[in-house]
This record gives sequence, C-alpha cells and structure tokens, in this order.
Amino acid sequence: MGCWNDTCFVTNLPVFHGDEVEVLLLRADPVSDSFCYPNDSWTPYSFTFHGKYDDYGGVEDCEGVALPYLVEAIQENLVEMDAKTKEYSSGNISVLNEAVEREGLTIGKILDYEQDGRLQVYKWENTKLGKRLGQDKETCVVKHVVIHKNVYDMLVGEFEWEISSRIKIGKPKYDESWSPRKVFIQDILNLYLFFLNEPDGEKAEYAREIVIQYPGMNGPYFPRLNRIYEKAVNDEDAIAHLRALREGYFGEVLKEGGYDLYKNAAQMVIFNVFMMRGRRSYAIPSGAGSQDDSTNAQNMVADMIKYQIERREEQIKEWDEE
Repeated sequence: MGCWNDTCFVTNLPVFHGDEVEVLLLRADPVSDSFCYPNDSWTPYSFTFHGKYDDYGGVEDCEGVALPYLVEAIQENLVEMDAKTKEYSSGNISVLNEAVEREGLTIGKILDYEQDGRLQVYKWENTKLGKRLGQDKETCVVKHVVIHKNVYDMLVGEFEWEISSRIKIGKPKYDESWSPRKVFIQDILNLYLFFLNEPDGEKAEYAREIVIQYPGMNGPYFPRLNRIYEKAVNDEDAIAHLRALREGYFGEVLKEGGYDLYKNAAQMVIFNVFMMRGRRSYAIPSGAGSQDDSTNAQNMVADMIKYQIERREEQIKEWDEE
C-alpha cells in the first residue's frame, strides 16, 4: 500500500523512514475482558530489540542481545500455516503469502508474517498441559509496536518508581522505617551478581521478584520454552528443579544470556511500571497506512497534561496549608 509513517507507542508522534526505534512484541490475550492492567488485552514479551523504521510498517537492521531469544520463543510456539495461493483460469498459480514455517525462522520472516496477518502463537507453550485442559488449539496473534529509541532510552534510564519498604534497594522516600523506596534502573542492575552467584540470598530474591515478576499477574510475558521446561522436569537435582519452578524458567534464560540480557529485561520491567503508573494500555496505535506528519494534537495533549499537573500541585499545597 505504499510508504507511510508509523506511530511511536509512547508519544504518538510520527515515526519516519530511517528513524531508530525500540521494538516491542505484543501477544494478544484471547479471553480477557478486563481493563484494570496495561496488559489485559495485549501483553509485551519480556525483551525488546532495536532497528530502523523501513517506511512500510516494518523494521530493518534489527539488532539486540535479546533477538535470538525472542526468535526462539516464537519459533517453538509458532502456528505453522500453508502458503496461500491463487490459481488463474490460465492454469498459472500465484503465491499470495509464503508458508509460515518454524524452520529457518528469522526476525525478518517474523515481521513479514505479521504484515501478512499470519503471525500467531499457541496460547499454551506446554502442549501436553494444553491438551490435558482441552485448550491446545487456542492461539494468540502477535504484533509489534515501535518507540523512538531516544524516547525509550530516556524513559527506562530516568523513570523513578516506588516499591514496598520490605525490598531493601534504592532510597527510602521518608525517614521512617515503613517508608516506600524510590528505585531507578541502576538499583535493579546492581542485583544481577547476587542473582547469578547467590541464588538463595535475599537480594537474588529481590531480582527474581522484580525482573521475573513470577508472583505478579500483570508483568511482561515470556513463554516456558520447551527445552527449558523439559530440563526442569527431568532434572535430578531437586533444588535446581524447585528453583526453576520458582523462576518460571525465565531465570534460566537470564543466566544463560548474561548481564546484557538481564539489563534488557530490567529495562522492560521499568517500561511496564511506567505503563501502569501512566494509566496506559498495551494496544496497537492507530495510524497504520497514514502519511500524516502533523503534531498539533500531541502538542495540545501535552499542554493539557501540564496544566492538570500544575493545578493538582496547587491543590495539594492548599490542602497542606489548611
């Protein structure tokens, strides 16, 4: 359909040909009817990668330490499809869409399958469990969204958020012992060596809770890769098996990938917290196919938000003075 400007997932500003972008893969939830959390309709994978917008709704020059893990996660869970063809009266056959196949899968093919509307994964990565529950055929659509890379880097590098006082990282908000703690990305990155070398320690448990978010229901998503699942099930070391269960198998991926992969996942956690605190939802931005490059609507929204924040601060000051 020709060239067009994409939309930045955070700012809603147009993304132009050649712009550097951070890419999130989103997995549709086929059953949720809730709107309480950002991922009630679409859930992001736990890693991101970067590249350049290609002017046609895709991304080129894709790079990133997490790329092999994202490709593998989709590959092991991909819904394969036959090629779509059309036969003409002359007897000639034209291929409309290439076959969707696991073998030889690349990020380029993943984005091509998506553009054809044929990128789906099975909801249940563990097909044995899915069959037992009678849900092994349920599928989820996968889409990608893009964020201007400088916006993403600034956001995950500077966003501050609060966590419970029981997690002893960051700085207390107040002097009291019960005070929530203010956390930046570096506070999470400082937990990595503990997570790697002291897996049963307190700080490793902090890393596990924050980055893997196993206890939570609204964190980024990563499938239980079949190879890791089978390893955990067949592991003769009971302690290692229990640890794998506690980490939802994502911990094994992080340890295998090293510090840079851990950092990528930690940045995605920060972004997900931003989505929750910003009262935003994961969804596909409108504007696909548009060549519009105006920013007047975004400017107006920014001005209104600034005005509302200033009014709120004035109101809080008035309450404090009463």
